[in-house]
Amino acid sequence: MRAADPVALGAWYRDCLGLDADENGLWHQEAGVTVFATFESETEYFGSRAQQTMLNFRVRDLDAMIAQLRAKGADVAGETQDMEGVGRFGWVTDPEGNRVELWQPSELCRRCRGGLQAAGRGGEGCYQGLELGWLVADAGHGD
Repeated sequence: MRAADPVALGAWYRDCLGLDADENGLWHQEAGVTVFATFESETEYFGSRAQQTMLNFRVRDLDAMIAQLRAKGADVAGETQDMEGVGRFGWVTDPEGNRVELWQPSELCRRCRGGLQAAGRGGEGCYQGLELGWLVADAGHGD
């Protein structure tokens, strides 16, 4: 991830989101589902038009994570979004202006053993997903 101040940005992700990567950028996290989605080039979903991608992190408790971020003075979006069968979403903007998505998977997603339950596909099958980690409010690290 490009940054005007890589050390400060890394510290923000560690201190605010619990992403405790080592000096080589390695981060050990819990296996599970994640979201990979493509968007139309004209989307406003990422916030700034200059932002080409958006990180999406799973969280166990979206409300607790949002409260933790606000307590640390982070720029947290005022709204959250519920997506039936997928879960709840919230957003924070890092100090470099990158919008980051926080996702609390629905119970359906958590129970689907092979990956993310396909929303809008009649509940058939699961998508295989990358294994990204949980960010846990007040934990100080992914678990």
